Amino acid sequence: MTAASEKQRVINLAFTGASGAQYGLRLLQCLVAANCRVHVMVSKAAQVVIATETDLKLPGNTAAMQEALASYASARPGQVLVFGREDWFAPPASGSGEKAPLVICPCSTGTLSALATGASNNLIERAGDVALKERRQLILVPREAPFSEVHLENMLRLTRMGAVIMPASPGFYHRPNSVSENAAPPRLGERQPQHSHSPRYTMIPRTVFDADLDGFRDSVRKFLQQEAAPYHEQWEKDGQVSRELWKKAGELGFLCPTMPEEYGGVGADFRYSAVIMEEVSRAGLSGIGWTLHSDIVAPYILNYGSEEQKQYYLPKLATGEMIGAIAMTEPGAGSDLQGVKTTAVKNASGDHYVLNGSKTFITNGQLADLVIVVAKTDPKEGAKGTSLLLVETAWEGFEKGQNLNKVGMKAQDTSELFFQDVQVPADKLLGSMEGQGFFQLMAELPAERLQVGLTAVAAAEAAWEWTLDYVKERKAFGKPVIAFQNTRFKMAEMKAEITAARVFCDRCLELHLEKKLDIPTAAMLKQHTTDLQCKVMDECVQLHGGYGYMWEYPIARAWADSRVQRIYAGTNEIMKEIVARSF
Repeated sequence: MTAASEKQRVINLAFTGASGAQYGLRLLQCLVAANCRVHVMVSKAAQVVIATETDLKLPGNTAAMQEALASYASARPGQVLVFGREDWFAPPASGSGEKAPLVICPCSTGTLSALATGASNNLIERAGDVALKERRQLILVPREAPFSEVHLENMLRLTRMGAVIMPASPGFYHRPNSVSENAAPPRLGERQPQHSHSPRYTMIPRTVFDADLDGFRDSVRKFLQQEAAPYHEQWEKDGQVSRELWKKAGELGFLCPTMPEEYGGVGADFRYSAVIMEEVSRAGLSGIGWTLHSDIVAPYILNYGSEEQKQYYLPKLATGEMIGAIAMTEPGAGSDLQGVKTTAVKNASGDHYVLNGSKTFITNGQLADLVIVVAKTDPKEGAKGTSLLLVETAWEGFEKGQNLNKVGMKAQDTSELFFQDVQVPADKLLGSMEGQGFFQLMAELPAERLQVGLTAVAAAEAAWEWTLDYVKERKAFGKPVIAFQNTRFKMAEMKAEITAARVFCDRCLELHLEKKLDIPTAAMLKQHTTDLQCKVMDECVQLHGGYGYMWEYPIARAWADSRVQRIYAGTNEIMKEIVARSF
């Protein structure tokens, strides 16, 4: 380091997952132009928000991120330093470090809360906590207007502690063409993601998520609102979503977020996937098959694949270059995985499997480039003869059947698949040996059923909110429908049941994060939440009256979409049997 650089003023700059990444990036440029040395901290959610709100795509690797930010700000070598998210010995988070000012820009309301209560849980919050106790200059730039009473109280508390609060809250971050466009309210029944990080009217806070996850949720909602919601009706007519959506999602890290960075993911925990599942479900965008692709197909490869398989397929799945599916169900074998008839027998030389058979009800079937196929490699051994194979749809003998015409989920491509002497290289077997397929499936099913539960509760919450809006506005006999006791009681009953299901679901999510979610508990969750989802949809359609049966209303679509939740991932009758066998 030169003598000149040592004289540079050091500024610590942190990006959280709040909207308004442009402010932080512009501040970085200004600090560099003012000859400051800038120490940067970027949360995982902020990385996604930056990609969503700007043209800058930050890599997950710390060194590469430092290079990208330095280039963006036209910094000299060594002028911008990026700290890793787990670098707990970084100077901003240490009382023995440089007494440099800290600017958190943008600052999420979750970060405000953590700093105001001393409940630091990540590097940025720890740095803010150190700045407060060391009486260093701390500038917070909140960006989540309008502010609730809690937000304002936290700001007041932090101001009294010595922090400087500088809100930056313009209302035009969606880049409207006019003031009226920005202000126009959604029409009754229109699908519009809500802007709070939690469902409205929730009385029990969700403790499983933190400030970064709240910011990430906002980014996912904005993306879906802008890139998916306007086109979903056309996708329903087409029977599948656009590949362009997959590519855009891949660019922002919304595909396979839990995959390690070396395989193309961002190394996030499962909560990030849960947020994506919930927001897709809450928005009624049932055509988007990211959940199966990211959190079923990719984990099979990560958990059981060879290093060569991981290096080849996972980065392609993370970018959306390849779309994944899993083929279990057959015309004569639904939930009975032991009844699979599809065979994969090695040829005489042993370097290929010859795959024959058919599958049905395969999600992502039309768009899929890669399918995990459940097949019998030794038909005489029953379940012990079952294996999983990685099969590319472009291979000769692989045929996609018709896109099935379903009652609901009309934008989701669901297909028949046929295999006629498909030559599958022997190195495409998942696992170290044949016959592991059934046990691999059993090990991953709790996660799949958790995913169904997460989407079921989110869909029920959304339906309840749509219905509340409707019964407040709709009039019958000269007064709002909500004024009738039957309506109020029905809404109250549903709210209680949905809240209970949400608490159960969140606890199962916590168990999954701890690798403690067992098969019977996951089965209970899947059965209970999907039964409740169908019940709520039926009640909400009834409260909508005739309009509830009209396809242009989201409740009608949600009602049709919900029914299959009790069938796939194991029917609810099978779930009850699993639970009963655990007694």
